[in-house]
Amino acid sequence: MTKTVNPTELQLDDDGPLYAAQKKVYPQSVSGTFRRTKWGLMAFCLGVYYLLPFVRWNRGLGAPDQAVLVDLPNSRFYFFFIELWPQEVYYFTGLLIIAALTLFLMNAVGGRIWCGYLCPQTVWTDLFYAVERLIEGDRRERMRKDAAKGTMKLERFAELLLKHSIWLMIAWWTGGAWVLYFNDAPTLVKQLITFQAPMIAYIWIGILTATTYIFAGWMREQVCVYMCPWPRIQAALTDEWALNVTYKYDRGEARTSLKKANELRALGQPVGDCIDCYQCVAVCPTGIDIRNGSQLDCIQCGLCIDACATVMTKIGRETRLIGYDNDINIHRREAGKPPVYRIVRPRTITYAAMILAVGAIMLYALLNRTLLDVNVLHDRNPVAVKLADGSIRNAYTVRLLNKRGFDRVIAIDVDGPVNATLHVVGADSVTQDRPMIILARDTTTELRLLVTAPCGEQSREVRAGAFPRYRHRARRGCLRHRPFRVAMIFSRSLHMSRKQPPRPITGRMVLLMMVAFFGVVIGVNLVMMRLAIQTLPGTEVDSAYSASLTYEKEIATARAQSARCWKVDAHVERSGQGGATLQVEARDNDGRPMSGLKFHGRFERPTDRRADQQVTLAEVGIGIFRGSAEAIAPGQWDLVLEGAAAGQRLFLSKNRVLLN
Repeated sequence: MTKTVNPTELQLDDDGPLYAAQKKVYPQSVSGTFRRTKWGLMAFCLGVYYLLPFVRWNRGLGAPDQAVLVDLPNSRFYFFFIELWPQEVYYFTGLLIIAALTLFLMNAVGGRIWCGYLCPQTVWTDLFYAVERLIEGDRRERMRKDAAKGTMKLERFAELLLKHSIWLMIAWWTGGAWVLYFNDAPTLVKQLITFQAPMIAYIWIGILTATTYIFAGWMREQVCVYMCPWPRIQAALTDEWALNVTYKYDRGEARTSLKKANELRALGQPVGDCIDCYQCVAVCPTGIDIRNGSQLDCIQCGLCIDACATVMTKIGRETRLIGYDNDINIHRREAGKPPVYRIVRPRTITYAAMILAVGAIMLYALLNRTLLDVNVLHDRNPVAVKLADGSIRNAYTVRLLNKRGFDRVIAIDVDGPVNATLHVVGADSVTQDRPMIILARDTTTELRLLVTAPCGEQSREVRAGAFPRYRHRARRGCLRHRPFRVAMIFSRSLHMSRKQPPRPITGRMVLLMMVAFFGVVIGVNLVMMRLAIQTLPGTEVDSAYSASLTYEKEIATARAQSARCWKVDAHVERSGQGGATLQVEARDNDGRPMSGLKFHGRFERPTDRRADQQVTLAEVGIGIFRGSAEAIAPGQWDLVLEGAAAGQRLFLSKNRVLLN
């Protein structure tokens, strides 16, 4: 590629705005494969969000019949046949891990698929754009009407009123649908209509209505560009094989009009397929030009692909001048090689394997979880009590959690000393000889158990899994230990396991686990921080203090440079093996070539300063300086030029260039 750069002298405006003003974007309607895909996904996502609270699921008598419900008063989460308790919050952790890994996998395969098709900001903004087009017309009509703001007519006022009313209605229903997930939907809808709903419901509906209306109706692409962190994270997770919405400059350059292109083809001269129609820019919801390369603003929705394909079809050229591709395939086509797509590669395999592993662990835990939890706590002080008749009594606190949707009956037996008796304090038993307790559905029950062993029993072998031993003094004065077991017989005669009990989780183990967890997190953060600082530190100068000391001097130097009125032109030509040749022509204010200067050039990568390359320029003619750089990768670069004479810098410029 050959690009001419006319450097602009350094201008310093102390009174200028701190932030760039928002430029309103007017996306044009378009039809095609990706637009239809977005319509379908938008209808599906909105349908699920708005209608799912009204789906019913029978869980039995007395249980909520809403398929998806976050029951905060009873501390339950229902998802069709799954019911989760607060102590099972680790399932949500697993879901978040799977969601993050799925996002990584999407990025590794097709770039910002989530941003372009599934992100709530994209979905609702698309819906608001559709309403706007329906009422105000397409791109040119909206631009014309906005340009005539000074002459507000009744018709225009009615359009704006109708548009914003529909926007607010959509935003209100969005907030209303959210609160329906936290209460019975039909009941809450009736309460909302009759103004009998809890005040907290109206508060949350108001908050979500305001955020939806502002984000989707007013801020739109600003949320994606400035507020969302994912574009910054995504750049660190992608690789050279990921497919992104790409302008195939190997086909499109050099650009020219349709008429000029036909003339050049008739003469047998090379010409690109791009006819500079700017349809890709007109349909972009963020208002960027995809032909300038990968940009943070691009959400990769694919609408520019549809727009370009429509134009290529009309002029009889091959479609997919813009498509999902990568730089590797562009270079392969330039070299006459066929494109290669590596969807399955170590990165995607790793992400998929991690998703399957976490999913399998969660599924195994879900299928093997018990719906009746038993927690037994032995009294420690005293461990045992000797009664007047010589018998020994042990006391236990037993907590039983019945997660079933129906009542259950459990029988409690002693599996230990012969003739031991068991008494349940303060609970009515179904039978007298064997305590049988009724556990209410979906509740936790706490029992106080007293186990008494008669005096004189022979000691038995301590078996694995027995409850803490009690001890008593035998007739000959020696201490004998006698274990016993409290066995719970459930509705299906399920005895407590006699296997070796698991190792108890102690405070030290919890401390070590927490230290290990946060150690891994901190370690990963430190590595990512170091990589980020090495690639893009986010600073223009190494020392702000040193720069502040020379600030006045820089201002004076810039003003002196501006007063000279020099004209410095730079040409960048691509050479073989990915190199680039830089040629600089310097003329004074009268247009005469200037000799005797020393020019120095530098290619700076905006996103990775490690790729910066210095270019030494030699004077090859009067006022002409030339130098070469090797292995300049395609993409956007900052070209910095410095000119000096007698050890004093006289010229400085910095301009963005795009190299193919």
